[in-house]
Amino acid sequence: LVSIYNTTFQNLRELQILSLSENNIKTIAPNAFKTLISLRLLYLKFNKIELLLKKRFQYTTKLQRLYLSNNKINDLEFDAFSGLENSLVVLDLGKNKLKSIKSYFFKNLYTLHFLYLNDNQISSIH
Repeated sequence: LVSIYNTTFQNLRELQILSLSENNIKTIAPNAFKTLISLRLLYLKFNKIELLLKKRFQYTTKLQRLYLSNNKINDLEFDAFSGLENSLVVLDLGKNKLKSIKSYFFKNLYTLHFLYLNDNQISSIH
């Protein structure tokens, strides 16, 4: 599995937990999670994701835990976590390749309680 397409999880409206860890995922289509309206936990650990594009999670408004550790993420686009403002409690970005943290990365994540940024290459926070 290299990409998650718009139709990959079509019509799985009641799905609450999805584990896609330990694949070779590099890209996530804009509407890949559009029908996963009940999703609460998403595991994307140990893949090859390099960039989190904006609004990839905009339809998963009930998502509480997002695990993205052990990828190759070196940047997050503005609004990468759009749609998760009132639900996300745990965000794991540990063991990636982030070099800087920008103020907009976690903008408006009002319910975030746990943020893991361990084992990155962070040299600046602004």
